[in-house]
Amino acid sequence: MTKAKAYILDGSGYLYRAYHGMPAMINSEGKPMQMVYGFCKMMLALLREQPDYFVIVRDTPSKTIRHDADVTYKANRVKMPDDFGEQIQVIHHLMTQIWLPQVACPWYEADDVLYSFAKNCDSSIEYHIYTADKDIKQVLRPWVVIQDPMKREMRDHVRFQSEFGFEPSSMVDYLTLIGDVSDNIPWVNGIGPKIAQQLISEYGTVEYLYHNLDQLNPKTREKLLKSASIIPHTKKMIQLYDVPNLECEMDHYRYNLDYDQMKQLFLTQVGFPSMVKLVDELKWAITNGMQQGLF
Repeated sequence: MTKAKAYILDGSGYLYRAYHGMPAMINSEGKPMQMVYGFCKMMLALLREQPDYFVIVRDTPSKTIRHDADVTYKANRVKMPDDFGEQIQVIHHLMTQIWLPQVACPWYEADDVLYSFAKNCDSSIEYHIYTADKDIKQVLRPWVVIQDPMKREMRDHVRFQSEFGFEPSSMVDYLTLIGDVSDNIPWVNGIGPKIAQQLISEYGTVEYLYHNLDQLNPKTREKLLKSASIIPHTKKMIQLYDVPNLECEMDHYRYNLDYDQMKQLFLTQVGFPSMVKLVDELKWAITNGMQQGLF
């Protein structure tokens, strides 16, 4: 029996991909619209694959549990461009009117929400998590796969074990050793991805690794000892959290597309006449059981 499929998207990743991947577009009112166009086009492509459930997970503009733990968290990030923020609001409004489910949880990040869905998933459903974020790999299991929309590749539990040599649950320990420059999270100086992979493959967790430093070569032991004080904090910053009171029952995330309404919205609210053709193609594909993507 074929399992139902749930598509759970890291909305932020798609926003940035649309913003940087589309040429400049301005509507009749002189407002930038390339991110809106690119995002909507990608959503139509995913819908053409006819998942049974569909969730767009969004970050919130408020500070998170990690900012509370470390004021320098993401302090190195460049400020969001004004036109980026303006287009986000348009996209959120459009998705709401199209009735595509969206989830955002104050105090938590999109990755935490993705993690919570996967952690509390129903094994009778096949979960496809669409994200390029490396942190989320820790949720892989036989019925949860990760789709990287940037590389257009899928990673499952078996492929992960073959590539990394340890269980997905140990991903947080691997990342604790190498940190995350993009989020301003410290790392063990001198320990790169290759050595970190070898260490976690052998010891499983950073705690067990530090309990067995006497088994390591002197250079590696010295590097780990110098960074011992940052390890608990780094692991706390990297680990993902189970969001309390999140509705994880997939029946809440069914969608029902109104194609005429979609076309009207694209024409009148954002001025995308070319999107009407894509909606018609989507309707034809779903009606005829064709699943080839558009984007």
